[in-house]
Amino acid sequence: MKGMKPEGYEAFVITTRSVRPESFTPDVLALNRPPSKNEPKAPFRLTSIPFVNEEMRQHINALGFVSLSSYKLWFRRNGFSTSLIKSSDDLQAEIEYLVAELEAPREAENHKARRPEYICRIASGEFDGQPLTSEMSCFRKLFQEVGDVDGGRGTLLRLLLHVEKVADLLHTRTVFRNMGNGWRNQLIAGLSQLARHHPKWIRPVEDWFPSYQGRHRQRQFFELAEHLFIRYEMPCTLHSAWFELDDAKQHIQQGWILHIAAGKNIRTAENLPFTLTKRAAHLFTNSGTRASPLIALRDAQIHAIGSIRQFNYYLSHNEHICGRENADFWTGIVQFFLNNPMLERGYIGPIVDYIHHQKFVPQGIPQPDGTLVERPPAHPNFNIKSRSITRLVREVDEWHETLTGEESDKVQQWEPISTGPFELEENNKELKTGVRWTVEELCTSSLLYLEERRLHHCVGSYARECVAGEAAIFSIRAQPVPREPPADGEEPEKTHILTVAVDPKKRKVTQARGKFNLQPEGRVSRAKAKRTNGPYQVLLREPGRILALWRAREGFGYGQNWTSAAIATSRLDSLPRDSLPGSRAAKDNVLAAVSAFAKGGGVLLLS
Repeated sequence: MKGMKPEGYEAFVITTRSVRPESFTPDVLALNRPPSKNEPKAPFRLTSIPFVNEEMRQHINALGFVSLSSYKLWFRRNGFSTSLIKSSDDLQAEIEYLVAELEAPREAENHKARRPEYICRIASGEFDGQPLTSEMSCFRKLFQEVGDVDGGRGTLLRLLLHVEKVADLLHTRTVFRNMGNGWRNQLIAGLSQLARHHPKWIRPVEDWFPSYQGRHRQRQFFELAEHLFIRYEMPCTLHSAWFELDDAKQHIQQGWILHIAAGKNIRTAENLPFTLTKRAAHLFTNSGTRASPLIALRDAQIHAIGSIRQFNYYLSHNEHICGRENADFWTGIVQFFLNNPMLERGYIGPIVDYIHHQKFVPQGIPQPDGTLVERPPAHPNFNIKSRSITRLVREVDEWHETLTGEESDKVQQWEPISTGPFELEENNKELKTGVRWTVEELCTSSLLYLEERRLHHCVGSYARECVAGEAAIFSIRAQPVPREPPADGEEPEKTHILTVAVDPKKRKVTQARGKFNLQPEGRVSRAKAKRTNGPYQVLLREPGRILALWRAREGFGYGQNWTSAAIATSRLDSLPRDSLPGSRAAKDNVLAAVSAFAKGGGVLLLS
């Protein structure tokens, strides 16, 4: 016996570490688990066993046991010889038995011995019209749903028998809670949808075994669907189509799955709610969201156009914007919102409701006898291109006042959060005059509306957030400083340059916009350049530096919604050191903060 090794011995020594360690005893399971940081990576081997020769020691190591006691326990449980002196046939029999045990598929935890028998009897129609338990009634309902599909009952029977044995999918738990409760949104109901499309299967169901066990039932189902249909990677958002409650939506979205499964682009799929660009199709295909396909499509479109982080959720999850009806019209509304980043996001929902009501909802006109006569919508030809955001916000407020019967012209006020006004006087070489920069906090709704009119954006929509303490608005202004005092003694008027929004709780700057939503140090389009004069464009290059100085004094940071834009670092050397407040050390700290900030990317602007 010495020097002899059974056939397949070396191969088994290599593979015992990689196959299903669940079948081992606790001692062997400890050996087969991945080593921790404090453990050596080399596999454990018994170096010496009392009263056991070298050949038997190698055999025990090959089987993967870490101790002689665990080996004895194993061969006693499985009916092998209890002697430690064994022939080569006995050793080979033990190896073949353990290999077969490891390669055999593990039965599911909820497997029931007699359940397959009842599933077969239900499939044959034996219990039609008879009362059944809730579980068995689900099986009968599954077979009824595939009754109109050629070969559907037989395919579903194959699917159920295999899934019952190896997976944990025969449950009535709700899969996607945001889609509502219903029979089709239950895990077991998705199996009938897989069976309905059995002609499109590319692999036999019997070849599938789940990689996830225990409570990962949803992952098991997704894995099964991909095994049956998918040749290429598919967005996980489309898996919700197997559980869609609406028949029409279910048919369309499952068609998208089969379209992508065949290796085709989502852009060429049928019944898309709107046209997708190449970039939007790419973003949708690589999307990791678990939202519904319609939401994922709209979200991909928003990101392709140029997303604004604080707007994304409010746009893509709005029931009107992400719906199939009038999808192209709502695409224009999405573009309108993205072109007005200063809009307070809480206004997105009310504006969408207002537009929907004005364009699509018929009016009910009360009659003298108390009845209502249906009339066309108030503005069926509503066009967003002819509206300004300021005018639209006011129309929304007036519409809500007519709905609630509340009218309030009272000026709203709130407490300031800043330490006080900020002033900085310097010479501007391009304008050849002195400029006094000020940063003022706007603490009343009337000041917000004034800022809105001067800079032509929608900062007035922030009044409610300011009252609630969720936002604070500041205005950066520039005032010419003449070399000689004016004869009439009146100071020149201040020019509104930039509006800054701050989150008081996080002490972070969230937005900064100039006239017509221009960005400091950003590119100016031709259309916006025509609406702004030359001096304003010159002054707009400076607020980034002023904003950094003011932020350093107030101790404000920058929000995560911002991306970096360049600031003119060459202008930092022209900063008048003597004009800075505080001691010498305080001036050095401010200049160091501005310099470090500029080197790190400069002014952060909303993308």
